[in-house]
Amino acid sequence: MKKNEVIELTIAGFNFPGKSWGMHGEKKVVMKNGLPGQRVLVNIAKKRKKFEGRILEVLEKAPNEIDAACDVFAKCGGCTYQNLPYQEQLKLKENYVLNLLEQAGIAGFAYEGIVPSPEVFGYRNKMEYSFGDNEKDGPLMLGLHEQGSFYNIVKTDGCQITDGDFNAIQTAVLGYFTQTGDSYFHKRSHEGFLRHLVVRKGKHTGDLLINLATTTQGTLDEAAFVKCLLDLSLIGQIRGILHTQNDGIADVVKAETAKTLYGEDKIEDKILGLTFEITSFSFFQTNTLGAEKLYS
Repeated sequence: MKKNEVIELTIAGFNFPGKSWGMHGEKKVVMKNGLPGQRVLVNIAKKRKKFEGRILEVLEKAPNEIDAACDVFAKCGGCTYQNLPYQEQLKLKENYVLNLLEQAGIAGFAYEGIVPSPEVFGYRNKMEYSFGDNEKDGPLMLGLHEQGSFYNIVKTDGCQITDGDFNAIQTAVLGYFTQTGDSYFHKRSHEGFLRHLVVRKGKHTGDLLINLATTTQGTLDEAAFVKCLLDLSLIGQIRGILHTQNDGIADVVKAETAKTLYGEDKIEDKILGLTFEITSFSFFQTNTLGAEKLYS
């Protein structure tokens, strides 16, 4: 095999974190993602001690594979195994953990199985969306990064793992800035205004906190932006709308300056009878009901 050669193989197994492998003759090829049993078309990317490849196309599904609930699952980098039934996802993660323990030489423990999440869909209480485009000079996008891409953004307004209010807010904000014509922050030129949109929601309270992150290379019509959000018909209630700014090069959400445009700069949620105050930058388990299982 040579670099950039395209081959076919059947995925035979997987390793943590998120790597699959298959045999091409006597040569082992390691790839990102993929499911055991899939017949795939692979581009050979590197040849070191082992061959590394990139999956170009799934030619034949795995025996236990299903159609993902999300329309952009194949492009979006937000999920990995939505094309497996949930019980099969648990088995895969179980194997991940047990294999890691075996490799580390850890033995003599009582394995009690995986505790499943109470919710398979709609469980995330926080999302960080990025502004960008999906092709050079293409229309403005707001969503998540495309799989394997540092630049391309996939619109995820039908995301299945987030609260429905998040999708409505994402759609409204993208529509608003499409109309204003504001540009997004380009990672190469370091020019542009729009960077990120962070949305949090209290699972038990319904409180919503919305944070628009931009550079200082533009001006936000604060009243119009707030009205755009408050006019939405949501299941929860907006408790705060923030505008944070930073001109750093790194593609991270941070605040050099922060302004509360509406309401408060925090929300509340409850876990096992305890009330927590959560800001836009707080660490809080993204699966609230799963966290209750974990802490109990």
